[in-house]
Amino acid sequence: MKPINKLSLVFLVLLIIIIPILVFILNSGTNKQIEENAITAQNYAKVSAEREAKTEEEYARISKEIPGIVCIGSDLMASTGTVNTYFTKELQDKLSEEEYRIQITNLSVAGENIYTVLGRIGIIPFVVADTVTIPEQSDLIEINLKSSEEGVSVWPLAVSADNANFNPVTVDGFTGMIGGDSQRDPETGENKHYFVRAENGEPFTINEGSVINTSSDDEYKDYAHIIWLGENDDWSDWNELADYIQQIIDSCDKNKDRYIVMGLVKGSNAGMAEYDSIMSERFGSHFLNVRKYLSEYNLYKTTVDYTDNDFEQQEQGIVPSCFLQDNGNLNDDAYELLVDYVYEGLVDNNCIEKP
Repeated sequence: MKPINKLSLVFLVLLIIIIPILVFILNSGTNKQIEENAITAQNYAKVSAEREAKTEEEYARISKEIPGIVCIGSDLMASTGTVNTYFTKELQDKLSEEEYRIQITNLSVAGENIYTVLGRIGIIPFVVADTVTIPEQSDLIEINLKSSEEGVSVWPLAVSADNANFNPVTVDGFTGMIGGDSQRDPETGENKHYFVRAENGEPFTINEGSVINTSSDDEYKDYAHIIWLGENDDWSDWNELADYIQQIIDSCDKNKDRYIVMGLVKGSNAGMAEYDSIMSERFGSHFLNVRKYLSEYNLYKTTVDYTDNDFEQQEQGIVPSCFLQDNGNLNDDAYELLVDYVYEGLVDNNCIEKP
């Protein structure tokens, strides 16, 4: 055999030996990398699952600590008359966007005065004005309501509406439903109400002065509160309004410090100076001065159609007309600005939490 052939043979033998070794080495490296990648992926999945489980545990803890937010008020809180914006819905959307898992319940009913609102939530309960006998059949029986506080008028306008959370009621140990007119009589200023028992049975009597316990009496005591009251009343002493608001706060259980008090929108800096001072002193950072916020808001940063008159109003501390509807209620632009204002107030006062 020629030498060249011997060399080729040796080279061929070496290739036969070396190539499998190289392939084995390369495969071993690849398999090791695949194994490392698999372990990394498993660890990542495990950590992610643990993190998600911990987050869910935190959400559950927070939900138990703060079951929800309840809104107490009348026209302003109900955002009556707005076309596109419903204040509490927009606020709910804002909270969801910021990853807060908390539900807002709005108990506000437009047109009611503060004594009616306080009656519906059991702070100053409604009582039966006249003794009435309830027959054995579940019939509508007219029942007259009044406030347990002497000398004030009440006119529950939406006792049968879903948002009122008024029914079912308990009176003298008997359960039933109360419905009524949704508008006040223009002559008497009152609206009629009717009681229907929960089920047929023996006749019973509801005595004059009996307290009406509504569904809102105790259900929301652990909720964070947003309180916006006073626009439908004539106040000679702002301390009286502050006292009523304080009664709502005092009625809360474990979350007494989780609340926001929203200020009235009427008046000017001069005319509302005493109100501003009393509310700020009584409620501190929990008081959101809505009138001042809107009267000082930079109109150039908005898309509203403003005029020179709006700037003149702002100089006096008056909510400018560009933030109001023709009937004097806040418009959509104003409510949209208030969503961020109230959200920041909730966060700053530790009214809400997230993991």
